[in-house]
Amino acid sequence: MQSAKDNPELYLRHGYDKKYTQYGCIFLDANCSPAQDMKNLTLYGHNMDDGQMFAAILQYTDLDFYKSAPVIDFDLEGVEGKWKVFSVFKINTLPEQGEIFDYAQPDFPDDAAFAAFIEEMKSRSILNIPVDVTTDDQLLTLSTCSYEFKEFRTVVVARRVREGEDATVNLDQAGYNPSPVYPDCWVQKYGNG
Repeated sequence: MQSAKDNPELYLRHGYDKKYTQYGCIFLDANCSPAQDMKNLTLYGHNMDDGQMFAAILQYTDLDFYKSAPVIDFDLEGVEGKWKVFSVFKINTLPEQGEIFDYAQPDFPDDAAFAAFIEEMKSRSILNIPVDVTTDDQLLTLSTCSYEFKEFRTVVVARRVREGEDATVNLDQAGYNPSPVYPDCWVQKYGNG
């Protein structure tokens, strides 16, 4: 689902039929239009205690869970797609918790800005994942609430499998990142790890 820019969070608490539901829908950021042309597509969804919606996103911080699902299936406007996860991070959305990184930015003025964005996502990742990403790639960002701090998020980022590329990942090379970049509030409470 995707709502209009004048009501971007409509599907946070509404179903596909626009009727209220606590589950809401998985929905595409209102700024990601036209989706095929955007460099970074962001999907939002609740993580429900009963395991529905984006509940599995929280588990991606666990290396074994990541290894069980390193590739995401997401079809875009009728085109089948597989996406290789390359970053998993915790992020703040409130300025008083530290500098805000706009992980949902849909497009970029040039390749240099997009390359810097990709590197920022990699530096924040809790996991070291052996997936290369270039400025020619399209990204898929999955965002859900995380409860370590107020308005915190857990974010999983993948890049589309390239034409002719094998969709597998060398999982033997995946591991934990010894020094991911965390928000200031996290570092103050937990340290940098």
